Amino acid sequence: MEKLAYNAALVVGGMADITPLDPGRNMTDFKTRRSSKTDRIPLHRRIRDELRREIVQGRAPYSELPAEQEIARRFNTTRMTVRQAIAALELEGLVEKQQGRRTLVCPPKETQPIFVLPHDNPPYDQNVQSITHTLLHQKSITPPAPVREKLKLSWQAKSVIYISRLRLLHGEPLSMYQTYFPLGRADGLLKEDLTGRSLVSVARNGYGITPAKMSHTFEVLLADEEDSKLLKVRERSPILLIESVEFDERDAPISYNIEKCRADRYRFQLTISSPDVKPLRKKK
Repeated sequence: MEKLAYNAALVVGGMADITPLDPGRNMTDFKTRRSSKTDRIPLHRRIRDELRREIVQGRAPYSELPAEQEIARRFNTTRMTVRQAIAALELEGLVEKQQGRRTLVCPPKETQPIFVLPHDNPPYDQNVQSITHTLLHQKSITPPAPVREKLKLSWQAKSVIYISRLRLLHGEPLSMYQTYFPLGRADGLLKEDLTGRSLVSVARNGYGITPAKMSHTFEVLLADEEDSKLLKVRERSPILLIESVEFDERDAPISYNIEKCRADRYRFQLTISSPDVKPLRKKK
């Protein structure tokens, strides 16, 4: 299993407006737009491309696609051909088959740009009113061995601060994250009301926990029973694990974070700049 190490900050993409699929556009209209090159493309792929275009251009997340029979009539083909097209869209993460033969449009994937610290204004959930959090744990615990190792705790350390929350977009779970702080760093977090507040901002502004360096590790796992229930995914389906350790200016660990993300709701964007090339300043 490959592992990638990156520095990351979270950003959420926008929502699409509601624009229903146009039942008036039939196969005759579809054929008139084809060129000689597209004539050689299998029909199920052309239907897939047409449905994809309509979804991307404005189909509302969680809205229901027309029934297979209705789509088949629209394109003057068989339900088997329509199923092939929908199956391809499902593999792309654009739609999701539900029980009862319903097919729902998936919300846009969350884009997670990868930054290099320091970053003065990390875009965690900023200006995204649709993001909510459910508090799962906020207590002190005996540190498990991996936490003790990541935070470089001595054998004398009896407790750490443990906070875990479920992160949701439009009420649907996106990720579950756990954060561990050494005692003495931010003990007041145990009594903080975190409702509607960014843990990153509270730790930074209230307790001066500002990392000078962060180490991130990305890994793909299979969801266990607990992950399946919290994230609403099938057991043993792939999920993304992001582990991060934050360090202060003395290179001492100040927090250890574990985030488990739905793999069908995330994508990553990496921008690389050359340190040897300075960007040109825009003329006023």
